[in-house]
Amino acid sequence: MRRPERRAATAGGMRNDVQPGTYRSTGNGEKANCYWERAKDSSGEVDSLLDNENAVGSTYVTIEASDKIFKSQDCKDWEAVDPKAAGTPKAEAAGKAGMLKVGVDIAPGTYKSAGSTEDGTGCYWERTKDASGSTDSITANENPTGQAVVTIAAGDGYFKTTDCQDWKKA
Repeated sequence: MRRPERRAATAGGMRNDVQPGTYRSTGNGEKANCYWERAKDSSGEVDSLLDNENAVGSTYVTIEASDKIFKSQDCKDWEAVDPKAAGTPKAEAAGKAGMLKVGVDIAPGTYKSAGSTEDGTGCYWERTKDASGSTDSITANENPTGQAVVTIAAGDGYFKTTDCQDWKKA
């Protein structure tokens, strides 16, 4: 049986060699319009869309063996991530850091942010089980007004932050 074709749209064109796994793209600026999507077919229909994101900062995505299409537009290069990789997690994060892997990019613990950035766009954070992009993977999220507090658990997979002031471990 032939494996399903997964294509990745990159700045250099289409590639047919995207393997299942978790990938990371970093350094995506606010005006870069980094967009990715996973789809079950190439019809372009809403029903074919599995998950997608407009990313700023870092972003992770897990491409499943059952995915047929992976598209990426205006994102920095994607790199495969070793699921067992260890890092030196930080006790702070930029409020527009994007998606951070718990235990690698950010340490578990309770964090505080002064809330929305000065441009008033509205702070958003989420804790997720995995990098699928699926709403089913979200364990908690909030659009806080004023000061924001979140406890990132050791069992969380990722922490995402958008348009918040910087986070510091309490």
